[in-house]
Amino acid sequence: MRLKDYVRQLDPEARERFVTALKLSPAYLYQLDKGIRRLSFQKAKLVRELSGGAVTLRDTRPDIVEEVEAA
Repeated sequence: MRLKDYVRQLDPEARERFVTALKLSPAYLYQLDKGIRRLSFQKAKLVRELSGGAVTLRDTRPDIVEEVEAA
C-alpha cells in the first residue's frame, strides 16, 4: 500500500500519532507523495512497523529493496 493511501485511511487522531511517531511534517509528507523526497531506509522501516506491515519497504523504497534482493 502506498504511504499516501495508508495515511489517508487513518482517522485524524491516528494520523496525528503516526506522523508524530515518524517526526514528519505535513509538508514533508506532501513532498514524499509528489516524489520530491524519499524516506531514509530507517524511516521506511519505521513506517513498515507503525503501519503493521500495510506499507512495505518495497512500497516506500523499492530502489533499496531491489539492491538487497539482487545481492
